[in-house]
Amino acid sequence: NLATVKEVLSTNLPKAYKDQGLGLGISPVDSTDRLVGEHVAIESLTSASNEMKERLMDEVLAPLEQWLSVYRTIKVTVKP
Repeated sequence: NLATVKEVLSTNLPKAYKDQGLGLGISPVDSTDRLVGEHVAIESLTSASNEMKERLMDEVLAPLEQWLSVYRTIKVTVKP
């Protein structure tokens, strides 16, 4: 689902920590908050999804429906 993908891409990445040693504890390797899909153009995912659905309908499903229609007509006409 595209909504789930958008939600995942909008979440923060987990932070990595390093041990300071000598009992000083841990500190983040990078203190900057970063998103999973930080450099992803989420809007382009929506348009790509819509384009894919349109092309699937035009290039695959519509021709298949036409073929099935002709097949059914022939099947009814040429009964054994």
